[in-house]
Amino acid sequence: MTPEVATPLVSPQPTSAPPIAIVATPVPALILPPSSSQSASVPPLASPALNELSLSRSQYSAGESITVSFRIDPALSHDQTAWIGIVPADVPHGSESENDKYDLSFQYLEGKAQGEMSFVAPETPGNYDLRLHTSDSNGLEIAHVNFSVSGPVKPISGNALVLDKSRYLPGETIIVTVSIKAEDKRDESAWVGLLPSVIEHGDEALNDRHHLAYQYMGKYLSGKMRFEAPKVPGFYDLRLHDSDDNGRELVYVSFVVDSP
Repeated sequence: MTPEVATPLVSPQPTSAPPIAIVATPVPALILPPSSSQSASVPPLASPALNELSLSRSQYSAGESITVSFRIDPALSHDQTAWIGIVPADVPHGSESENDKYDLSFQYLEGKAQGEMSFVAPETPGNYDLRLHTSDSNGLEIAHVNFSVSGPVKPISGNALVLDKSRYLPGETIIVTVSIKAEDKRDESAWVGLLPSVIEHGDEALNDRHHLAYQYMGKYLSGKMRFEAPKVPGFYDLRLHDSDDNGRELVYVSFVVDSP
């Protein structure tokens, strides 16, 4: 047989189509006029971090003084009627005009961007806010801080020491209400001292050697005293004595200084 010669297969070459030229038609830039609801110069919104109210504590007695620290964005402080007011906490937030209807007391910032103000705690126990507003004319509420009010402090009598709370941070102010009976007060050198709780009770001379701070009663039988909490965390007492001359320890109250 005559051998057959295989005919090689030839793949047909694709016919190249002529390239398509895509020509981009330039589109003129569309310039929109400013919206009628926007002014040509819109002031930037105030940063929430720049608007702040803070209190040293969150609980007060009726009629007690409240000191609030405030800070407001300088861009907003130029309005002399920016104000801070005490408002019941159940009043919805946001509307300055609503807060204005329900505020129990208020003060204007008068252009100040930061500082402190003193208010008097409401007589009715409950939950309240101090609220900061940009203006007294259709303004905005921009910050608030909450606090609660308990019933009025009952007057104490006899020999007594009453603290505003039982735990403090180092260096914090301690407010103690003091009362001493007239018949137990030997002289005006009756005194209150701050001592470590480990010091044995009873001996005025011993307490005198170990006190960290003290104050005399003077001519008074009752009142309030302020002490500074010790720098070292631990257990401490405030102790009342009838005299600074071989006197007696009459009463004491203990408190704790926590680690910061």
